[in-house]
Amino acid sequence: MMTIKDLAERFGISEKSVRRRLDSLSPVISQHLTTGRQNAILLTDSGVSIFDRLIQLERQDKLSPTAAAEKVKRELQNGISPMSDHGVGPVPTVPNVPNELVEVLTRQVEDLRSERDRLLSIIEEQGQQIRALMPGPTELRNKNNQRLTRWQALKVVLLGNRA
Repeated sequence: MMTIKDLAERFGISEKSVRRRLDSLSPVISQHLTTGRQNAILLTDSGVSIFDRLIQLERQDKLSPTAAAEKVKRELQNGISPMSDHGVGPVPTVPNVPNELVEVLTRQVEDLRSERDRLLSIIEEQGQQIRALMPGPTELRNKNNQRLTRWQALKVVLLGNRA
């Protein structure tokens, strides 16, 4: 059993955010909530796994808390269990998809990865070109042949005289 404070610490969010997410999940998570000492709200292990799935959807799929809550509700209504048989994590559900579609999607993923790699190499090359074109630092020295500090160098550049 975990408290709201425990959930906040575990997922790095505020207690208020945990409460809002629990409120949005209330139709499906209320049966997994109990009260403890001093009316502290406690989540059972199943409730924690449902909340964990909500946070997972928010972070991996970049969904808003309300959108992620709606998706979790739909998953639970469709009979998708948030816990696997071993209690390790969400159970991936794969609908019956034709092999042709899988092959097409796999090719598209490979194409997108190769395009990403190509664009990253272009960006790296452009960064190298920009670095090559930039003037190198010139070391300024004063009359006694001592190296100037940054402040002194800025003064020289702005005022034009060497101290």
